[in-house]
Formats: sequence, structure tokens, C-alpha cells
Amino acid sequence: MTTQLPNEMVLKASPLKWIGILLLCVLFVWGGFLLLSEGENKLAAWICFLLFGVVGIPVSLLQLIKPAQLTLREDGFEQIMMGRTLRCNWENVSEFGVLRVSKTKFVSFSNSEDEGKLIAQFSSTLTRGHSGALGDTFGMKAKDLADLMNAFRNRALGL
Repeated sequence: MTTQLPNEMVLKASPLKWIGILLLCVLFVWGGFLLLSEGENKLAAWICFLLFGVVGIPVSLLQLIKPAQLTLREDGFEQIMMGRTLRCNWENVSEFGVLRVSKTKFVSFSNSEDEGKLIAQFSSTLTRGHSGALGDTFGMKAKDLADLMNAFRNRALGL
């Protein structure tokens, strides 16, 4: 598989998930409005407004306007998500695996540059041994994405 890999590959997150989340947030804000208009459960109404209106809707719109992106290159990978960029060289990351949290699967890995950092130790506990995980599977199954990233890594390291 490593001989068939391109020099660079760009994967983008699917907008369908974020459209669904946006619609769900709008529904909860509308539910908060109904609760407030009835005069009952004002606390629940304000929680709906704050959580889904002030946080959920802007985050969903940001993800629709500027979707998450993963770029795989010969020397490493770059993940852009929520305006933050994570860059890693292949020689600094472990083999990629699949982490299952409830019904959701993520691609997890360790970055040698994170060793000794408190947040990495905490993450390692949550991710069952790895210090981090990708924020999305970019339209792929987690296992397929982990295999693809391992193929890029193995090619770069000559494995």
C-alpha cells in the first residue's frame, strides 16, 4: 500500500454532521424559548439558550464555514480544527490506533513531543495509552483512517 500513496492527501470533515448538530441546537433554543414563554423551568430555558444558542450554534456555523481538515504529507500530518492547527512529524508519533468512546470511534496516537506534560498524562489515561486523538474521522471509518495514517508513517520511517 505504501507505494500507491500520493505525496500529499487532504481530507475534509463532512458537513452533514454539523448541519445535523446546527439543526439540533436550533431545536433546543426553540425549546428554551417555549419553556421561557410558559414561565416554567426558567433555569432549563436559560441553560438551553446559553449552551445551544451561545455555544452550539456558533460552533456549528464555524465548522460549516471552515470545516476541519487533515493533510497527510511525506514528512508528517496537519490537522486544522476549530481554528487550531496541530502539526506532527511522522518520526514523533506512535503507531495510530482506534479508540472507542461509547459508540464513537476516534483515531488515537502518542506524540513524543508531549512526553512529560501533565495534559499528555491525563490524555493517556482517557485514551488508554495514547496521548492524543484526532478530532474527526474526515469521512472515513476510524480503522481505515488509522491504517492510512500508519501507511504514510511507515513509508516515511522506511518500515
